[in-house]
Amino acid sequence: MPSNKTAERDYLPLYQILKLDDGLASLSAQRLWFLEKTLNNEIFKLMLSRCESTVSNPTFGKHSDFYNNLNKRSMLSVATLNYDNVVIKALPQFDTGFDKRNGQFKPQRLMCDSWNTYLPLHGCVHFAVPTDKSYSELHWKRKPSVEDISIDYKQMRSDEGFLISKQPLVIGYNKPDVILSNPYRCYFSLLERLIYEADILLICGYGFSDLHLNRYLSALRYYRTTMAKRIVLINRIVQEQPDWTFNSDDKWTRYVRSVFQIKAEDRPWLIKPSAMGFMKTKRDKHEFWFYTNGIDPFIESEELIGSILQTK
Repeated sequence: MPSNKTAERDYLPLYQILKLDDGLASLSAQRLWFLEKTLNNEIFKLMLSRCESTVSNPTFGKHSDFYNNLNKRSMLSVATLNYDNVVIKALPQFDTGFDKRNGQFKPQRLMCDSWNTYLPLHGCVHFAVPTDKSYSELHWKRKPSVEDISIDYKQMRSDEGFLISKQPLVIGYNKPDVILSNPYRCYFSLLERLIYEADILLICGYGFSDLHLNRYLSALRYYRTTMAKRIVLINRIVQEQPDWTFNSDDKWTRYVRSVFQIKAEDRPWLIKPSAMGFMKTKRDKHEFWFYTNGIDPFIESEELIGSILQTK
């Protein structure tokens, strides 16, 4: 337990931000759980308010067309670490494992066929803590609204005995405990299967700082003899580093090299002049393609999308 001085420095600013008048009357587990619940509520409301205008946003149409274009050309599944509902609005036919009629999560829906699924690995604004005390899993709320949102998190205790909360979004240090419950447990199990089955992995805007996802991706190199595939990484770093190669020393590139064990001496080459921004290398028989001009110019280019889907 931190000292009172440390507690005031670390926690009191959060009380002030959240406009809680009672301050730190006592720094107990119950008190910190209340602070966590309140902060998670505010994050959830902020995300939900931003998602309400998703469909009317001019960029939504481009991203929706991109997802549907990929789905028409090949078998597609999507996993995301974001809390938004962009993907499910673009691909409403994709299965999340939730029964949309009663909101209950049914893992067997995902076990029958791993494709055409959407896996929000850290939760989604459609997730809700059920009011029915006899039902412990999260529910799917078809039309979440900022006006009627009231998240009453359930108190739980971790395996170590710490007080944690049942929450619809994976936020904070109790992530290892939260993802042991469904739907997260099912999602991560299915994610491993999808990574192994896929011919192409398209990784967009990921900073490679999530330890759990990194562990699944790094496992690819241990199965290199029979599971060669194309791994396409799309990020926006040209603005800061116009002479970028995968040997650069920025944090993102270091993380990528660490996860996939790409070495400084691995030889890069440009794919073709007409696909500017693309560079690739091989590692453990996998093809690694890097596109560093950002996601927007990529999804707007039929040539670029077509080039990554062309396999041998």
